[in-house]
Amino acid sequence: MQTNTLYVGNLKNPTDYEQITKLFSPYGKVVGIKINTNRDFGFVSMSSNSQAKNAKEALDCSNFKGNFIRVIFSHTG
Repeated sequence: MQTNTLYVGNLKNPTDYEQITKLFSPYGKVVGIKINTNRDFGFVSMSSNSQAKNAKEALDCSNFKGNFIRVIFSHTG
């Protein structure tokens, strides 16, 4: 099953919706964001699987706010 939702791990606290939108929007339309404020992760939904794939490839292991973030396809989100 193809998904358009990405798990984003190792987020620095605090990270807000605007920062995540700015990070992911160069790769397509962000249609949903869930951030677990008590932990260091969240979920980002893109408008298509191809956009999610492009964001994953570009952002996985990239430096965001001083942390190297993990971006993988979500199985739950």
